[in-house]
Amino acid sequence: MTCPDGSTVPVGEQCPPQTMTCPDGSTVNVGEQCPPPTRSRMLNAAEMLSPSLAADAIRNYLRATGVGARPRTRPTPTAITSTFSSTTQSSNRRQDGRTEDRWVFQAEYDSNGQLFFTRSRRTSTRHFLSHSNDSAVTSNKLDDLPSPGWKGVETEADYTGGLVYWDAFSDIEDAQDADYLTLGYWLIVGRDSNTGQLSGSIVGVSGGGSDGFMSDNLAGLTGTASYEGPATGVVMSRENATAAPDILYFNAKASLTADFGDAAAFGSISGRIIEGMTEEGDALPEVTLGSAAILPNSNIAGNGGNYFGDTSGMTDAGVAFSGKWGGKFYSNGASATDHPGSVAGTFGAKTADDLQAILGAFGAYKQ
Repeated sequence: MTCPDGSTVPVGEQCPPQTMTCPDGSTVNVGEQCPPPTRSRMLNAAEMLSPSLAADAIRNYLRATGVGARPRTRPTPTAITSTFSSTTQSSNRRQDGRTEDRWVFQAEYDSNGQLFFTRSRRTSTRHFLSHSNDSAVTSNKLDDLPSPGWKGVETEADYTGGLVYWDAFSDIEDAQDADYLTLGYWLIVGRDSNTGQLSGSIVGVSGGGSDGFMSDNLAGLTGTASYEGPATGVVMSRENATAAPDILYFNAKASLTADFGDAAAFGSISGRIIEGMTEEGDALPEVTLGSAAILPNSNIAGNGGNYFGDTSGMTDAGVAFSGKWGGKFYSNGASATDHPGSVAGTFGAKTADDLQAILGAFGAYKQ
């Protein structure tokens, strides 16, 4: 008899299983589930841009590493407020060089128990939202995650104003989890409203948490605390200034130490990004997160507890790289004198010749 795939078998024997092709190119038997996708859409989109757009995206990627600038933060809660806070490094800069964007990735579970992310940008006058359950948005759960227990979603959207690609990750456990961290990075390609042509891009990365540490309690902290957790992001390399870039995502480990000083000082924090590995299994050089002063409250309520510093390191070929990093404290304890339970932030670095760069976010827990 003739089987559905066109082959023939003797009567009484079973036809061979029918197969189907999955989005990642693999094949499975009909009725079986395709494997979860790896992180690829944003990176594939970046590598498929036109030469002029690709060159613009590379320039913005290098700007986002922070050389000559510093990250921006969403406010930290005070004793009477409770808001999701974050740190952002982006190629979208103000005239003074500071990152203009203040993006956050908030994780939620809907009534059906499905996890989705909201990407939110707040400025002094405007508030932008991008939900993974918008009708214009396509999202897929990811299987290559920064750390066990974390969850991830890769999202792309085609809006009137342009194309948006972003990957977001969180350690959120369930709908009742009010103390979680998120990491994310994005590529935005603008579209001219009159011609419909794509032009210009923005690249960025964000690290944040839902339980921002009460900045009013920082002044009373003393002693030291160590933090460890995952880091993730994107690395770029190219042979020369005109060559097409090789863009890969990576997972790594963040290791930080906070010295909260004494009653007369807020202290400082420093650390390293270590054990980095790209999606292709290539080891990454260590990134040093230089000592950064923990900042007190400014004239903006709840704007304390931020820290900003320099990054440095050396490639395997002996080429130095540098950039900026920053972050905030999260997870309040039972007592006002308890150290923060976690930290999160962003980091970036590039070589002086602009041929190699790294941009990422980290989330780490008190050990």
